Parts: sequence; C-alpha cells; structure tokens
Amino acid sequence: MEQLQIKRCNIELTNRCNMRCRMCGDKHEREFVDMKIEEFRSIVDGVVESSAFHKKELPEFRLFLSGEPTLYPQLQQAILYLCQKKAKSILIHTNGLMAGRLCFLYPLSEYLDDTKLTIVFSLDGEDSHDWAQLKGCPEYMYDKVLKNISLSHELEIENLEIKIQCCLSRQKLPKMAEVRKSIAVEAGVSEEIVTVRPMHNWDEADSILGATVLNYGLRCDFMYHDLVIYSNGLVGLCCADLNARTTFGHIGCRFNYNAYAAFNTIRRKIMRENMKQKNSFMPCSGCERYGIK
Repeated sequence: MEQLQIKRCNIELTNRCNMRCRMCGDKHEREFVDMKIEEFRSIVDGVVESSAFHKKELPEFRLFLSGEPTLYPQLQQAILYLCQKKAKSILIHTNGLMAGRLCFLYPLSEYLDDTKLTIVFSLDGEDSHDWAQLKGCPEYMYDKVLKNISLSHELEIENLEIKIQCCLSRQKLPKMAEVRKSIAVEAGVSEEIVTVRPMHNWDEADSILGATVLNYGLRCDFMYHDLVIYSNGLVGLCCADLNARTTFGHIGCRFNYNAYAAFNTIRRKIMRENMKQKNSFMPCSGCERYGIK
C-alpha cells in the first residue's frame, strides 16, 4: 500500500518555555521534559532509514512545537547530527529571548553545505509595549530580542536564513505595512525577511474557517503530511495539538523508531478517511489552531 509522504517532521526538543504568550495554545498541562539527545538521534535515524526504505525524500525537520528550542541544552548537537545525516532543511522557531546562544552556529557553518537552516524569530505586536503585553514579559526585553536578531543576521553563514514573523490582532492589520517597516528598521534588517500575518485567536473559534471546512470539505494538511513527536517521545496526530490530546504511543517502545510505521497506523488512516469523507471531524473538532467546531 502506498505510504503518504512525511513532508514535515516536527520534533519537540523541549516543552519548556521562558514566555507565557497570550495567544499561545499550550495550556501547560504536560510535565516539562527535555528530549534526551540519544533519543533524538534514534528518531532521526528512524526517519532517515524508513524514508530510504519507502523511497521517499527526507522531510523538513522542525525542531520546535510548544517549547522554546533555544532552551534545549543540546541544540548544537541536534543540528549537527541532522547535518551529518544530510537533512536538506531544518527549521527553528524562536521567541528570540535566548537567541544569543545561536552564536554556536558559526562553528557549524562547514556542515551546512548540504543543509538549509532557517531560524524564524517571533516578534509579535505593533511595538515594544504591545509585544510585552502579548508575551507576558517586561518591555525592556524587547531590545534584547532585537539585538539577538541583529547578531544572528550578521553571522552571514551560507545556507543560514534568518526570518522575522510578526502576528498582529485583526484590529491592527491595517498597520501591517507600517509595522513591517518599523521592525526592519529596529532590527537593522531588510523588510524582505519580515512577515506580518493575522494572529490566531485561541480562545474563540474561527467560525469562518470552520464553516469553510465543514461546508466545502477543505482541510489543512497537518494530518496528512506532518509527523509529530513530543519531547517525551509520544507520537502526536498534528502539530496544532500543543497539549498532546491525541497520541499514538511512544516512538521507541511501540514503533521502534520507524517513522513511517508511526505515521501510517490503522487508527491514523481511519481518522484521515473520516476527515476526508466528512463523516467525522474528531479529533479535529475543537481544533486549538483553527477552531473547527
């Protein structure tokens, strides 16, 4: 039977975070855990080996989910191991507060010949005051994040791409162009690397998108192309399930680190088919990201 392609492998290195963002969907119900570096390597080996067996390209490796990846003490070793395994693409999403630690990337530059590393800084809100309110941090820390962005951008490492993502409340979307320019000036970077988008409302359902999915059968592709592994080793259904409400067992104990076995269980296939046929949207009903009722 044809195996669905794993396009994105989401590995949560840690679920610890140094911010409490108002718009974050993580309810902090799980025990805080850092993934053991040995388990991370086993997961990567499993993805590489099972991808080769099924004659699939390696997915993009995303080293974040609900936690802050720069808090992971073995982040350098994790990136190095992916480079050694010829990963084509690595993505890290950071709030930027501890991103000064990314200076360790420079010694890794010689290993990035075949691997593209993208670091996305989250800089939400229209200004420092708005950012502090959204992030639950003192306003003076905004300047520290800007400095870390600037330092990372100045590394000028080949195959290292720095991006900035800003989320705005829907009421402030008319200021998108103005905010984009302001962030670029403050961080000392080009506007081309700054993206501004609407903020998800995690407390209220996005009824428009939910109705679109139900009425027209449109769907996100997380269930179809994302492999999610939490920091405790549990396999998840979707990267929008930040609280690990739906899991399929431990990647090592149940699946022996076989990525495609974890990705194509009978239960998962039934869920996909139900979603496709619109017979049932469980467990997507109550989706924390898209608010599908």
